[in-house]
Amino acid sequence: MFPLQRFFSLSAPLLAVVFLVTACSGDNEPPQRYGPKIAGASLIGPNLADEGYFWDGGSAGDSFGIVESAGDLEFSYDDGYGGGFTGTITGDVADDHSLLKCKWGYITIRVDSVSGFWTLTVGSYYVIHWKDLDSSGLVYEGSAYRTGSPYNNGMSTRTKAEAEYTVENGYFNMLGLYNITQ
Repeated sequence: MFPLQRFFSLSAPLLAVVFLVTACSGDNEPPQRYGPKIAGASLIGPNLADEGYFWDGGSAGDSFGIVESAGDLEFSYDDGYGGGFTGTITGDVADDHSLLKCKWGYITIRVDSVSGFWTLTVGSYYVIHWKDLDSSGLVYEGSAYRTGSPYNNGMSTRTKAEAEYTVENGYFNMLGLYNITQ
């Protein structure tokens, strides 16, 4: 038997076991739109209604917030210049708050109000993206924007918003560094 044949004949059972373990390991993983959860992350309390969850921009003066209100998760952004927007969180994060402990992900909102220079359409769907969340509470975060996009004002459905507003489609090129507080 040639060395290469012997290698494959001996390693085939091992490769089959590795494949089965890999195929089954995704059962407890977050949906595809989210990175791995940070083990032991205590950044988010078990009940958002108790404390809320905020991304504070610090020196930039802007901030994002998530609070529970009447059973819904509400998202707000204050740009630090008298403007911003609010919305009701829909989709995966609304169903599973623990997704906010993922290293990266997306938050889809239905826009409820807009102020200042923001041109979002009330009632439309819009997406927020975060990445590089660490256990100390630092995170990069931003709202969907792509220069020249006809969709910067929101989309008519959640499905369309989640399909359009992705890093792969050229959105989220401008992310700010925020500190998570409760």
